[in-house]
Amino acid sequence: MTENTQIFDVHEHDFKERVLKRSFDLPVLVDFWADWCSPCHMLAPHLYKAVESFNDGVELAKLEVDEGENMKLAGHYRVRGFPTVIIFVVTILAVVAGKI
Repeated sequence: MTENTQIFDVHEHDFKERVLKRSFDLPVLVDFWADWCSPCHMLAPHLYKAVESFNDGVELAKLEVDEGENMKLAGHYRVRGFPTVIIFVVTILAVVAGKI
């Protein structure tokens, strides 16, 4: 993991706060990954570089699907393989529709 504050670990218990609520302010990429997944490890440096190139305009949340209750989130978002990267950008429309 890098020391960059734009890149952080997230878990099922803090996903709403750190990803969904944060995505009102700026886009948050969520990397659904697993430690046993070689392609996940190959993708990570490219994600770090991409996020850093946006100069604080996007954040990267790393969600290790095999930790705790994190697989529930993968199921909720219908993730079927790893790595999967989803960008969260919440608008007022989502709140009005009761999605958050």
